[in-house]
Amino acid sequence: MANLEDYFGGGVGGDVGIFPTFPNQILTGFPASNALSRMQGFVGDGDFIQLPVNENASIDYLDIDEVSQSGWPITPAAASTGADAWLGFMLDGSVLYATLVDLGTTPNTIHTVSINSAGVITSIGTAQLTVDFPDNNWWANGANGRGTSMYRDSFGSGNFNVIQFTDLASNVASREIIINSGSGALIQGTPTLISKNNDNYNYKYKTPSGVYVGHFDATTSGSSVHMSGPLGVHTTVIPSSTGVGAAANTTIPMMWVDFISYGNGFSVADRGSVKQNTYIGFNESIDTIARNVGILA
Repeated sequence: MANLEDYFGGGVGGDVGIFPTFPNQILTGFPASNALSRMQGFVGDGDFIQLPVNENASIDYLDIDEVSQSGWPITPAAASTGADAWLGFMLDGSVLYATLVDLGTTPNTIHTVSINSAGVITSIGTAQLTVDFPDNNWWANGANGRGTSMYRDSFGSGNFNVIQFTDLASNVASREIIINSGSGALIQGTPTLISKNNDNYNYKYKTPSGVYVGHFDATTSGSSVHMSGPLGVHTTVIPSSTGVGAAANTTIPMMWVDFISYGNGFSVADRGSVKQNTYIGFNESIDTIARNVGILA
């Protein structure tokens, strides 16, 4: 395991600017009630979206006074007929995108929707998997960080990717499907292994350059991050002096507004570990690490 002080600063010949430091701008000032993750809302004036605490719970949109807005909260079944569980979310501009799963079909069926600030839901489409995901844990659920996450190639464009990740003790690598963002059709309907050199790991996000990253796990000196690039895999420790976030392995990097949010926001005690980096800054930082350790050209 390498320590990248030399690459990313912390006072040992590096450049902290390579990995931008951002304040805890989203969760600061939000009332710390309930063990729920709170993210910036549609307006950005202190309003917030309260993410479901588990795959079956409601998602809600509240103002700064914690008043739920008209049309909210929304359950999986209300978001899309037949849907049983959330898979992932991203706030792209003024639109919240969500993916869900219908467990009543064999194989399961994936639902993709958009939701606006008024709680108006628009179905993008549904499509049945070729084969089921191997695990039965979905959004933010299960022990040891099992669950699913969602991202796309860039804000405003690109297909939706959904990754199902497993716990570290499992001998099953993460699997990924790809959804057409315009129609909801499955471009990759068979959950495909994210694996390099037989590396079984719970990857949760991919940069546009093709570097997959796992959770950001706290260490005594910073954040341990496992990555898989086109040229191999690597685990490294990013120094805490860079401002990198770290939490338990429930961390889910999320595309939100125009940044990447990561850290364990599902526990009130851990909410201070949640970080936000600009989308470009986060991806460039991960890619720079990957190049320095030889897993990205």
